[in-house]
Amino acid sequence: MRQEVQSRLYVVTVAGTDPQQVAALLDAAGAATMLITAGADGVLTAATARPLVELAQSKDVAALIEGDAQLARTLRADGVHLPWSNGVVAQFSEAREILGTRFIV
Repeated sequence: MRQEVQSRLYVVTVAGTDPQQVAALLDAAGAATMLITAGADGVLTAATARPLVELAQSKDVAALIEGDAQLARTLRADGVHLPWSNGVVAQFSEAREILGTRFIV
């Protein structure tokens, strides 16, 4: 018997974006994961990311923080997304140490 797999989207949003706009997008998209990235200023802070982490988790959507495992842990996000770089293997090891095995890396 063959099971049908339902596709779900990966949404990317900028920290500081109005949570109401993001909520509407998450509802319409049926997203599985939301990646929270830094804004144009390149800064991702707990204050700007927290509302989006809480929103995503309230909608049963995994919240990932871009490139900062410590911030992901502080916010109790579901994990961290590591952008590709030459040092990504070392970053992965460091993120795994910070987050343990219960979080997404």
